[in-house]
Amino acid sequence: MNFSLYIADVSADFTAPLSDVSVLERSNAEFTFELSKPVDKVRWFLDNVELRPNKQMEFVDDGKTHKLIIRDVEVTDEGQISVLVGDKKSSAALFVQELSPDFVKPLRDVTVKERGVAEFITEVNKEGITVKWFVQNKEIEEDEKYEIYAEGRTHRLVVKDAVLPDAGEIMARVEGKTLKANLTVEGKSFNPLHAGKFVLC
Repeated sequence: MNFSLYIADVSADFTAPLSDVSVLERSNAEFTFELSKPVDKVRWFLDNVELRPNKQMEFVDDGKTHKLIIRDVEVTDEGQISVLVGDKKSSAALFVQELSPDFVKPLRDVTVKERGVAEFITEVNKEGITVKWFVQNKEIEEDEKYEIYAEGRTHRLVVKDAVLPDAGEIMARVEGKTLKANLTVEGKSFNPLHAGKFVLC
C-alpha cells in the first residue's frame, strides 16, 4: 500500500498590518507591514489606484517586512493606502498637514546706477503661493516700471529704469509674513568731458 503526504500551501498572513500615517506636507511618508512568511509579490494602492515605483514612490521588500515610502508628500496625496497580498488586504489612511506659506530665502539689498535695472529675489516653501510686492509701502502691479515673476517657488521683482525717487524700502509679503530690503539708486557722476562747452564773452 502506497501512502502520499499532501502539505497544503498556507498563504501568508499579516502579522503586523498597516497603520495610519500623518505627515507634514513636503516630508516623507512611510507605511510598513509584516507577513508570516516571504512572498513573491505585493501590490500597493492609493484610493484603489495601483501604484508603481518611481522617483516619488519606493517599494522596499525585506523578506517578511515590506515598506512603501512616499517622498515629498503633497496635500493631493492624502487618501487610503492599501496593500494586497494574494487574497489578503490591509489598509490605512495617509493624512497630510498643509504647510503654512512662508519665505525660505531672504531679500537682499540692491544698489544700482541711475537708469539701471534692480532685481529682488526670494523663495517660498511651496509652489502656488501668491507673493505681494510693495515699494515704499505701496502695493505694486506689473507695468512699464515693474515686472513680477513667479517661477515655481522662486519669486522676483524687477525694477526697470531706476531713478533716484525709486530708492527706498522694498517689501515682499505672503499671508502676514513680510521680508524687507532696500533699493539704493546712485546718481550718475558728473563728467566734465560730457559737459557742454561754455564760451566767455
